[in-house]
Amino acid sequence: MSDEVRVLQSHVDNLSFSIELSFHGGTAWWLTTIYGPTCVSLQPVSLDEPRALRVALQGPWAVVGDFNLIIDAADRNTSIVDRRAIGLFRRCLNDLELRESPLIGRHFTWSNGRTPSMLVKLDRWFASMDWDDLYPYASLTTVSSSVSEHCPILMSTAVESHVNKRFCFEHFWLKLDGFLDEVKSEMARKKAELDASQARTEAAEATAKAAGVEDLQKRLADAETALNEHKY
Repeated sequence: MSDEVRVLQSHVDNLSFSIELSFHGGTAWWLTTIYGPTCVSLQPVSLDEPRALRVALQGPWAVVGDFNLIIDAADRNTSIVDRRAIGLFRRCLNDLELRESPLIGRHFTWSNGRTPSMLVKLDRWFASMDWDDLYPYASLTTVSSSVSEHCPILMSTAVESHVNKRFCFEHFWLKLDGFLDEVKSEMARKKAELDASQARTEAAEATAKAAGVEDLQKRLADAETALNEHKY
């Protein structure tokens, strides 16, 4: 194995394969590839596996693959969606505190290859917060393929970009110690900044008005003086 990438250990389960790896001798992290069942009745049960994996695989964690589930109705181009399955998938991701990495350049990753086409976003990359901290400039894109109905996704961890990431609120943040206190503190700080800015604006406007009144009074006095000088 190359000195640049080291595989430290592996773990095989029913639907997934996981490896612990390290880049350039840095922090080790787990990568899990998963393929969920296409059978609708098995899909809710399949979510038990990543839950069990999180207990076994400690530390930064990334999960990539096709769960054969969607997390939003917009993830397919048809109006037929399983709302219950969406809710179960979202709850699983929330319980595992996993955040989806945004896919750049396209939305759907699978097509049935027929006319009319059915398009679905099935292939995804999720990561824990400590994995995101390891690779803050990670970028998820796609590559072309002529041998699969899926569009392969490519995660680049070494890409540095100064483009602001899309904000996405994660429900599991509410479970973090001190999260609500931090939000309240930040809101109070922002309100204080806004109040101070508004006060400075009003003071500047009042000063400008006062200066305008003073100038008007001076012009009036000059006009009256000139008028008195020209009286007979």
